[in-house]
Amino acid sequence: MIRNSFTSTKPRAILFVVIFSVMGVVALLLTRAAVPTHSVATEAEFGSLSGGATVVTGDSSALNGSYVRFGNPAAPDSYRVLRVFASEQESSQATSAQEQEQAEHLVSITTNGNRYNIAQIHSWASDGASINGGQITVLKYINGSHVTGCAAARGSGLAAADREGSYLFHKGTDNFLMDIGKPGWQNDRATAASAIVTGANAFDGVWFDTLGPDVIGNGYNSAIGTDCSSPVTDTKTVPYHNGQYYDDTSWGAAAGALLQTVKRQLPATKVIAFNGSRTASDPAWQGGSVGMHENWLGILSTTDYPTVEKWLHDLGELVDVANAGKILQVYVKPCFGNGYQTGCTGPVDATGHGAAMNAVHLFALSTFLLGTDGNQQFEFRYNKGPTLWDPYWDRLLIGRPSGGYKQASEVYYRQFTHGFVAVNPSPSAVTVSLPFLNGRYTSLDNGSSKSYSGTLSITANSGVVLMSNF
Repeated sequence: MIRNSFTSTKPRAILFVVIFSVMGVVALLLTRAAVPTHSVATEAEFGSLSGGATVVTGDSSALNGSYVRFGNPAAPDSYRVLRVFASEQESSQATSAQEQEQAEHLVSITTNGNRYNIAQIHSWASDGASINGGQITVLKYINGSHVTGCAAARGSGLAAADREGSYLFHKGTDNFLMDIGKPGWQNDRATAASAIVTGANAFDGVWFDTLGPDVIGNGYNSAIGTDCSSPVTDTKTVPYHNGQYYDDTSWGAAAGALLQTVKRQLPATKVIAFNGSRTASDPAWQGGSVGMHENWLGILSTTDYPTVEKWLHDLGELVDVANAGKILQVYVKPCFGNGYQTGCTGPVDATGHGAAMNAVHLFALSTFLLGTDGNQQFEFRYNKGPTLWDPYWDRLLIGRPSGGYKQASEVYYRQFTHGFVAVNPSPSAVTVSLPFLNGRYTSLDNGSSKSYSGTLSITANSGVVLMSNF
């Protein structure tokens, strides 16, 4: 029996939790056509973002169905708004003890191997120690646009090619790009997905990698002759299809068609997830109900914060996807990418990480809390080990959102039934007036308690999570 990891009163095809495997694709710097102007010393609720994004507003009782209840139903803190997934393709193999810890804490796991015993994972998730509502979704990685080796590409007859007919591949991995717009490749992926979700140790769903538009401009484009022995050309190009080069629009349409083909062949109870979301209007959402944004916020090191425009775009994507009744997995990995990036080393504090890394984590987590409806998923990767529940999150007991997020000067904030979240995405420190912020609050960052009297000072490029002392 498949255990769906998401519950909601909103109409949803299937709500579940997903974890994926991920290739090291760098997120594109996307911006909205127009960005809300910041009115200094004024407060404005964002019922919408430019570009069509809307946020959940109104009384928090309307949101109750979107939150999974944990622990004692009578306890006000028994709601956990943070839902964590693990994309295990990029990690070292988890031990059995770590797999059990994942099953008891996370809502989704994506793996590129067969090592997980699906029945055992579900059993661990449903035991008394679980804090994920007893539900977890286990997804199997499947490459959406590549095969390994020139011979496989040539034998398929479905390989992507440049205008001269040469195959396109990534020299670092020997992955050959396939033409995802060809029905033959779409049917091939659907057949592969069907085999994954049926039979012994059937997975709860599939997770398609490399379907986003980044792929056609991310170095997978060195050319080699179709004889597989011609000299390699380092001139980068994009695949040629039906008399024209692929662009973001046509590649996205092809990805959407591929996932719709998969959807028609899989049982309705199975999850279809994909890597490559950038907006809620991406055609891939027509076939997938879970999408991942790898390198969400574009943070590639502990000193690499996004512009305000980039930050607003990615926050807007999160809100838009939630309002569409879908699940966005946001994946932040500052020191991962192609080796460990500059700025990711330094003194380790009591958390086992370090001040710079913790600041990035808090910035990303606070941004996520501004936009989630309680069904979206978060992953922050500190290193290449398995993604496990961070004890730091145990004290994130802020209750449910009391409405959508608002803006005061350069600060964006959101009130919760037992706390408050704020983010300053600008490069300057700011102090804002927030009349409701009175009394003592405990900081998620360091666990200290402090009294507030209607104002908040927040440093540049930073997040704040405060829990009410009650």
